[in-house]
Amino acid sequence: MTYGKIILVLYFLIQLYSCYEITESPSEVPSIDMTDFNKILINNQGFTILMLYAHWCSLSLLLLKNLKNISSLLTYDGSGIANIVKMNVLSNRGVIEKLNIYSYPALFMIKKNIIYRYNGFNKMMDILLWVYKHLDTSVFEINNKTKLTTFLQLEEYNNAILFFISKKGPNDKLFKQLVEISISTQLAFFLYITQKDIIDFFENDILSHQYKFNLEEVNDKDIYGILFKKDDFDSYFFLIEKELEYIYDMNVSKELKFFDLSNWIQKKIKPLVIKFSEYYFPVLFSNETITLFILYNNINQLNKTAIIKSAMKHKHINFAVSGAKETFEKRLLSELLIENFDKPIMRITEFKTNVNIPYKYKPLDDNIEINENNIDQFLNNYKTEKKYLYRKSERALDDEYNDGYVKILVADTYEEYIFNNEKDVLVLYYALWCGHCYKFEPIYREIGKRFKLYASKFKNFNNDIIIGKIDATNNDIYDIYIDGFPTIYLFTKINKKEPIKYVGERTLQNIVTWLRDQTHTNIDIEEFLNLSLDDEQIFENYEEL
Repeated sequence: MTYGKIILVLYFLIQLYSCYEITESPSEVPSIDMTDFNKILINNQGFTILMLYAHWCSLSLLLLKNLKNISSLLTYDGSGIANIVKMNVLSNRGVIEKLNIYSYPALFMIKKNIIYRYNGFNKMMDILLWVYKHLDTSVFEINNKTKLTTFLQLEEYNNAILFFISKKGPNDKLFKQLVEISISTQLAFFLYITQKDIIDFFENDILSHQYKFNLEEVNDKDIYGILFKKDDFDSYFFLIEKELEYIYDMNVSKELKFFDLSNWIQKKIKPLVIKFSEYYFPVLFSNETITLFILYNNINQLNKTAIIKSAMKHKHINFAVSGAKETFEKRLLSELLIENFDKPIMRITEFKTNVNIPYKYKPLDDNIEINENNIDQFLNNYKTEKKYLYRKSERALDDEYNDGYVKILVADTYEEYIFNNEKDVLVLYYALWCGHCYKFEPIYREIGKRFKLYASKFKNFNNDIIIGKIDATNNDIYDIYIDGFPTIYLFTKINKKEPIKYVGERTLQNIVTWLRDQTHTNIDIEEFLNLSLDDEQIFENYEEL
């Protein structure tokens, strides 16, 4: 299973766990039925934003809250949006086939049989950008103070808005091009201001008074771009640097502007400290990433100053804070093997290429204060010595109860059985929920049984092979790539650092023949297969699953 698949699986699991009965009634967005829907399909006056939902799904409630904010923003535009409505698919099942929808919520823009479906995250600025790109570019202009302050005050973490200010008044051709480029980046929202009274309000009341921005940086500029970022852990406004000001030149190609502006925005919008959510899964759970998680029930009570100072010193490590209430937060706690905590704690995750699960590290003591010194010490111990690695492991069986045909491995005994001996080790990686594993289990157990019988009957057989298995879902295994279950690897005593994956048919004869060839052991395949299992005199101390 690739990392992309892991992220998608984790995301859809969160969606599944999040769909429970709504406790708050979805309100303020009017409901429609199939009669109303059919009228929308022939209406040519403007777009209708339609949300399909199921009343038992909490994700629908979350989307409705965002749509309410979007509705308030659209009231400031002469945008031609007819209305925003919702439809309960359980009461109007005809719409399911009409729009080919089988998961909820789903969002559409419709205008006389022109239908656009939204496929992004439930992030308000992303949804709003999707809506605006279907409208006239004039909707991107800030022409009143209320619209400006509403955008700046939106309560959504890490909102990014790129403002373009033109003190010389409108420049329709340039702003139309900048709108196209900004929309194409899909990285930030875009707004422009050309009216003198709105510019004065933006610079004096917003930039200077509210955010303490130095206006000397923009006083001599007739046109400038400035990026606003809603981030509790970083600066709020970033002025486009002088070397990028060629984006205002109509003689420069759009391709070059797009490339350089995209890179600039991307560098600026990545949060110094990430508030954990599914939106940042690709950042935190991808190959070759290291993240320091700081977890607490109320992240607003964390020592933000200390976290910021440490984050500035360790820029190659992601910093993320997470609570413990939301579904995705509980999922993270489960992955980090955290059950209960009543004060802020720290964990490090490290994802390596072709490893399905993260390496996990924790401080020696969870009772330490989360301050700059302790954060730095934890990170430095990790970087220099990889200190305090921990992992999920089932309880290891005592030797007297683990003397069956197949050795039961767990994470805590994995290295002992595989690497700390001079034998060849065959390992089956399985999952308890896997039907193919359940079907294959008797065959694999018979392989182990026949090896014991063969060794007892033929004394010249040099039995240097361990047959083992491990539940790969309840034990953290780092050194192997597993893309499905069941998976079999052979660790040869000649080179255990490069295990050999079995890719043939999962039959007794094929596996044993392959095992003989790879280990160069003196097994007579015919004798091996003709052993009478009824003659067994070996007592097995552990009865396998």
